[in-house]
Amino acid sequence: MKVKKSLLADLYNEQNRTTEDGGGFDIISFMQSCHDLTNDAQANKFHFNNHYNQEIHHCIHVLSRITENHVVLVDEYSFANNVIVEGLAQLIIQNNVPDTLPKYLLALNVKVFFGIIYAEKFLKLMLTRDKWRFIIGTKTLNEYKQYIEENSEFTKYFERILLKEPTVNDHEK
Repeated sequence: MKVKKSLLADLYNEQNRTTEDGGGFDIISFMQSCHDLTNDAQANKFHFNNHYNQEIHHCIHVLSRITENHVVLVDEYSFANNVIVEGLAQLIIQNNVPDTLPKYLLALNVKVFFGIIYAEKFLKLMLTRDKWRFIIGTKTLNEYKQYIEENSEFTKYFERILLKEPTVNDHEK
């Protein structure tokens, strides 16, 4: 996986801060659980789906806020999460997002991330940093409840966006 050098430097600095706070976060495991979607968008690996344009712009709106500026996408149908973050990655590389948003987007496997030692503490610290924005995609409402809702620290930073099942008409568009 290619990750921008500035991102690696930021993560390294955050790892050092986390370690100083008693963390011990494993940055290598974190990076192995990530995939840089902006690199894929630059390589034209995505097919833009206009149907989820409203949800993409809702994410941009949330990510642009001063507080509660992180998103949890709950997609019981396992399709829209990918379409939305791929569309957002395309908008990022086209510079069609506000300047306040980071210029890269990483995909992260929630189950793998929360299995990494100290990952939860690291994420809590990262949520308080102004330069980071998170979109977490969950495949079920139960997964959302298990990883996000059970932790009051997470629920105060994230806005949940419940995605609707596409209709037959949506697929025909």
